[in-house]
Amino acid sequence: MNYVNMLNRILPRDIRVLAWSPINPSFNARYDCLYRKYHYFFSGQDLDIKLMQEAAKKLEGHHDFRNFCKIDPTKSNKFQRTIYSCSIFKSSDISELCQQHEENEMIVDASPSSPSSPSSIMTTYHPFDIYVFEIKGMAFLWHQVRCCMAILFLIGKHKENPDIIDKLFDIDDKNDKGKPIYDLAPEIPLVLVDTGYPNNTFYWINDKLSSSSPSTKMNTKIENTHYGINYIKNLSVLLEIWQEEAIKLSLISKLILDQWNFQYQLKNLKTNESNTNINNTNTNNNTPNQGFIELLKFIQSYNLDGWYNSKRIQKIPVKGDSKKGNSLNYIPLLKRKKCNSFNEALQRKKQKNE
Repeated sequence: MNYVNMLNRILPRDIRVLAWSPINPSFNARYDCLYRKYHYFFSGQDLDIKLMQEAAKKLEGHHDFRNFCKIDPTKSNKFQRTIYSCSIFKSSDISELCQQHEENEMIVDASPSSPSSPSSIMTTYHPFDIYVFEIKGMAFLWHQVRCCMAILFLIGKHKENPDIIDKLFDIDDKNDKGKPIYDLAPEIPLVLVDTGYPNNTFYWINDKLSSSSPSTKMNTKIENTHYGINYIKNLSVLLEIWQEEAIKLSLISKLILDQWNFQYQLKNLKTNESNTNINNTNTNNNTPNQGFIELLKFIQSYNLDGWYNSKRIQKIPVKGDSKKGNSLNYIPLLKRKKCNSFNEALQRKKQKNE
């Protein structure tokens, strides 16, 4: 039976089954897993990406992550975890596949650095670039990745130094006074992208190359490219979703540019006391972008968790205020109030159950 096709027919468009495999009855998806890899996507904003990359490397190795998770008194009090690798790099784009193909066709001698490698990180202002925090480990604590990302955001905003990670690791059962209170990074950008299992655990089955082909012509094309019909269907569906979302992104980008151009021209009209009709003004004229960048940085100074939130700027005193963002109100992590330690949380739970 063609399980791949059957499952994809009833699943949402943005969830695709690529293949299936028979497994041993003793297989356990959780406990047989050798490693897990997560990606956390975020916009560059005014973050110091290079400093965040340096700080991310400190997460590698075997550490006590009790200050990088949400304490659950119902679970074990073992907080040691091993992280195999951590990195931050610029997110790849689908168009780069076509660019790489063109470069290969041109037989370029010196191959450019991969757009998703840390070496390609821009050191200039990059508010609209999308970056990825990649973390790979044997196992993770509750909300561990989102806590790690929250700390990296504070470092990227220059609210904390990279050595804050070393200080948060310097803890054990005897000197555990509780985790400093801080907000988790938002959950939407977090994706489990890979898991590892022992060799020969799976035998992946997709479909026969020609069994479901709608026509002889299509069948010949699929056979020539060594792709099955389910793969073609999945790619078509995902490209359709990409097209819809890419158009939405372009529309929103146009709205942002139009608002800025209108506001910029309106300001100039008031300043110069000009009688020029705004409707007849060409919105494609080159306008200085310095003011736009300053406005972006002002808004982004309120996003300590790396996430745009319009509610935070509803009460910003824009005029006549020397304060920029909420930097003067920021409380360093080590000076904040503490959450209950594991032992305190466990004791409270026991008292509640009595």
